[in-house]
Amino acid sequence: MCRWHLSTYIERQLMSRKKHKPEPSKQPDEAVYNYANEREHKKLKAKTEGQQKYIDTINKNTITLCVGPPGSGKSYCSVGMAIEALRRGQVDKIVLSRPILEACGEEIGAIPGSVEEKVGPYLRPLLEAVQAFTLKGEYALWKAEGKIEIIPFAYMRGLTLSNTAIIIDEANNLTHDQMKLVLTRIGLHSYCVIQGDPRQSDLPYNKQGALIDYMEILEGLPFVGTCELTKQDIVRSPFIAAILDRIEEWEESHNKTPKGYIQ
Repeated sequence: MCRWHLSTYIERQLMSRKKHKPEPSKQPDEAVYNYANEREHKKLKAKTEGQQKYIDTINKNTITLCVGPPGSGKSYCSVGMAIEALRRGQVDKIVLSRPILEACGEEIGAIPGSVEEKVGPYLRPLLEAVQAFTLKGEYALWKAEGKIEIIPFAYMRGLTLSNTAIIIDEANNLTHDQMKLVLTRIGLHSYCVIQGDPRQSDLPYNKQGALIDYMEILEGLPFVGTCELTKQDIVRSPFIAAILDRIEEWEESHNKTPKGYIQ
């Protein structure tokens, strides 16, 4: 190939590469904000009559106390409501918390890392519900903006939570002092949902029952609502209700019914 033809060939190759040059990748912040175009976010929809009653109770009250068996949608409904309130601008942020207590007395020792890394494993059910109602990347973005916060009870003293959706999970493990603490953190334009299963408390027997007691203590206040989900509201698996029936029969026959059980 002569020099002229070689130079022409090279020029043509360079022009071809320029035409097919890949576009620069999007900046991280631009990519995050475009997630909303990928698909519509999941919307909360009650799966049982009890869940619908729970949603209605949250809508009508500043404070909602809910008890129910495992798998009945306590976290699913409360988190779904909070995400929708945040999207509509009804609240500025969501605060998630729960008592830090290992299940069934198991001790796993100290967890290394930041406060969030230490508390995160305990809040996994709530965080999974958050991710179910958010788009890809949205949870990380909201967390970075302070719109979703994880606050352990140890850091709540003195806080005022205004314009906030507050969700307290595993309230079956709250003591009377902790119930008083969280209820007195609620500021203006906020609402609070406290939920748990009184049959699954990991507290010493003499400290159990605060959630049930406060349902009685706060009864009749115009801004407080209560809700009881039942085995008919269990949606996690069709086997759980049958298992719970057998457990309850055995506990009652052996006089082992936990304190705080709703008759």
